[in-house]
Amino acid sequence: MIEKLLYEYLSKKMSCSVYTEIPSTKPKTYVAFQLIDGGKRLSHKYATIDFICVAESLQKASELNEELKNAIKRFNNEGFRFC
Repeated sequence: MIEKLLYEYLSKKMSCSVYTEIPSTKPKTYVAFQLIDGGKRLSHKYATIDFICVAESLQKASELNEELKNAIKRFNNEGFRFC
């Protein structure tokens, strides 16, 4: 299950809390994601995942987004395929 792998990976790599849904008690800074689509095309499985980066300011949210993008690139480089 990609959500579990991604959650475990991002929880270790991100500087903030990571959730698989928007938390009811929201911290000031966090990343949340959810699987919004998935299936199989031809011989490839795929997943569409929606991310949200929340922080106190737009600038900090943008920095968090860059951190998330870099973590996803590392996720790809460690043997997972996530574009």
